[in-house]
Amino acid sequence: MDEKDSDQLQFRGQDVTECKSFIAALLKFAFTQGKQRDDQWMADSAAARMADDALVWWNKLGEDVQGSWKLLSQAMLSEYRPMFYGGTGEEAEKFICAVRDKAIDEGKDEDNKWIVKYASSCLAGEAVRWFVYLDSNTKNNWEKLQQALLTQYPRGGTAAGLALNLVPSAPAAASFVPAPKVTRRGRIKISNSSSSATHYVSKNLVSGNRVGSTSSIADALELEWSISSEGLQTLSIPGSQIPGYDLLGIKWKYDDTSQKDSYLAFCVVDSQTNAASISLHSGDLFTNSWKLSADDGRSGGGILTVSVLAGKESDNLEFWGENLKECEQFISAVNKQARAQGKFRDDQWIADLAGASMAGDALIWWSSLDGETQESWKLLRRAMLSRYRLHFTGKSAAEAEDFVHWVRQRALDAGKLNDPHWTAELASGCFIGSALRWYTALDPGIRGDWDSLQQAVFLRYSEGSEEDSSPSFVPTPAPAAAAPNLSKSRTRGRVRVRRENDPEAYYLSRVLPTASPDPGLVVVTPRVAEALEVEYESLPHYGTPEVQGQTPRVVRVAPPPNAEAPTSHS
Repeated sequence: MDEKDSDQLQFRGQDVTECKSFIAALLKFAFTQGKQRDDQWMADSAAARMADDALVWWNKLGEDVQGSWKLLSQAMLSEYRPMFYGGTGEEAEKFICAVRDKAIDEGKDEDNKWIVKYASSCLAGEAVRWFVYLDSNTKNNWEKLQQALLTQYPRGGTAAGLALNLVPSAPAAASFVPAPKVTRRGRIKISNSSSSATHYVSKNLVSGNRVGSTSSIADALELEWSISSEGLQTLSIPGSQIPGYDLLGIKWKYDDTSQKDSYLAFCVVDSQTNAASISLHSGDLFTNSWKLSADDGRSGGGILTVSVLAGKESDNLEFWGENLKECEQFISAVNKQARAQGKFRDDQWIADLAGASMAGDALIWWSSLDGETQESWKLLRRAMLSRYRLHFTGKSAAEAEDFVHWVRQRALDAGKLNDPHWTAELASGCFIGSALRWYTALDPGIRGDWDSLQQAVFLRYSEGSEEDSSPSFVPTPAPAAAAPNLSKSRTRGRVRVRRENDPEAYYLSRVLPTASPDPGLVVVTPRVAEALEVEYESLPHYGTPEVQGQTPRVVRVAPPPNAEAPTSHS
């Protein structure tokens, strides 16, 4: 971004998408001016570009926040936070992951009060209507609130009629369940810093079957994309707007020896034959190469930022902060370029190169780091690998094995392999999609203990297992009644046994010993996989006083003096 482009940069305070785009653009501009570490210069530059509602909001800030970019950018991201309006199950999963990542970034991942306060402040529209009908116990407990969200917004459809016992199914809330959303439709608007006229990508091909532009919105090409897809996407052309073509693509050619022979061009593509409209042009054809920013979640609202990522030459590094794989590839590319420039041992030079290559959410994350980390490649690289964890989706047994190996290796590197609580906390931030739904349904004792959790992962995701099947050892909450009543429901669980002064958790075993002297005696086991499952009847909670006489979930055993530790029989 040059000076002329920066003069047109404004922040009007519309939503979180505009906020993130503004912060990223301002940081890029600061890099071009060599001012990325001048806190006051960046704050003044941002203030000069505030407009409309954002300017009113800025005027209410204290002088210390107005004069510091670090404080101002934090205030902006706090004011314009990601909102969840309800919708599909995939959107609910992404919202939970966003809250979880925010808590990790703020060092609040174990602060339940902070997390539920932040999460509830991000609810709007239909989602906030649903939220107000929850009981206070669910509202104030992040574990239960996650389960409630995933139950209300299941995958593949609208909210189910049955909910967890801890979520009352208020009749008034049922009418606010939205229809599932699959795709969105829009046009690509072309901006030009030298002209105020609005142009769009046209549906009428020009000479040579090339894609052109138009100032008429009636002639603008309409495109569709999936709102649930992550990473790079495909832009479809619906309704035979351009006969014979149903995708928007690009032709990309890069020549290291001759810049004049390098180009990138729009084209339309037939998905059946993979034939492009500009077939005579050489170069690589890409269709799944579009990056769309997430909008604010409201139908018909928000602005999508469209980027095309065709290929990367060695001198054009970018890191968007998508996932661990992109992070590792970026680190490798930075090291390679530093080695080629003879700067492999220049810690600050490499850190500056990496900082200048940040984009999107990764750039915003970089700006929140302290100066020492920003200026040291060793510290920055360590922070990146800590921030971007492996994502576990639960698609196969092989993925489960890779996930467990990665967690164990990361714990080993940190000297925490013998700390099951620390390792379980590390793993907790890796579950996404259907695996996240499975994880939130686990018993807290399993989630908080790495030995039990990895056993559960391997049992759930074994060879030949179905992705949507339920593991036998996961407690199955009974469906909630439509309104509070005293009818009994059956719940499944295990009996956990604790011994005083022994941190190990044991369970009643389903395996009975056959050898003398105690054949048939019920014993205990530390292995969740061998735990006996029991069913019991209980009265559901609806914010009423505690119900007496429920079967306890945990049995605490105080052994006599000099008693031996419980043993496991297999």
